Amino acid sequence: MDIVARNIIMLLLLYTSSVDDEQIVECVLHVWYSTLLKQSDFDRLLAVRKLIEDVCTKAKEEHLNSILVKTWKFSNNTGSLRVILSKSDWMKLMSYLEVPRGLDPKAALRIRSTIMNAPSRIDYAHRSLYNKLKPSWRQCEKKFRDDGLMVPFGMPRNTFVVPNP
Repeated sequence: MDIVARNIIMLLLLYTSSVDDEQIVECVLHVWYSTLLKQSDFDRLLAVRKLIEDVCTKAKEEHLNSILVKTWKFSNNTGSLRVILSKSDWMKLMSYLEVPRGLDPKAALRIRSTIMNAPSRIDYAHRSLYNKLKPSWRQCEKKFRDDGLMVPFGMPRNTFVVPNP
């Protein structure tokens, strides 16, 4: 379900976007990889959440194992997206768009760092940095491992203020 949810969310972000291609591609990239999001990216996720919430609201009386089908047709004539999931999976999908209660940006970064920089993973990290990457890329990879933001090296990070759900 993790992969299915991520793909549905990214496709809905792409289809419903009214911003230029570069901005929405950046948004999808941050949703996929970054620990924190810009407020504008999070607002786009809220719009996607509303689409999914509508399906869940209409199916309130359905059994959890009921299969629900939703087809979105998009006004910009770029196509349509049809999603077929059980009611319980629709509810899970909606939960992927909610920041857990009490999770602030510092806590999100701390949780990620605890996992990514755990002492048990040091050997894995070193092998990744020194065996697989060119020397010029190592510093960027290390920065990503430390701060969890998929942005160009040296780019300001102060606009990333919302934990990625």
